[in-house]
Amino acid sequence: MQMYPSRNSSKVVLETNAFTRMHKLRLLQLSHVQLSGRYEEFPAGLRWLCWIKFPLASLPTDFPLESLVALEMCYSSLRRLWRGTKVMQIHANSFPVW
Repeated sequence: MQMYPSRNSSKVVLETNAFTRMHKLRLLQLSHVQLSGRYEEFPAGLRWLCWIKFPLASLPTDFPLESLVALEMCYSSLRRLWRGTKVMQIHANSFPVW
């Protein structure tokens, strides 16, 4: 995992490839962290993401959202979820039958 201070501030910067081998990661909490690299390297099974002070104005288009159930972005720079159109596939077996 690459971790280094940002040139512009005292924020910690992590490489997205640090998450590549975390296939079973379901819950992730980040605070005052900036990521560098491709967001598609996030585990596809991530269900809950809490990212305090998310630094971007929108989620990157390659960010895996298929399994995400909860997204908490307190004190972030987020203004919209993503740019353009994003088609999300919802599987019928993902919902409980009452």
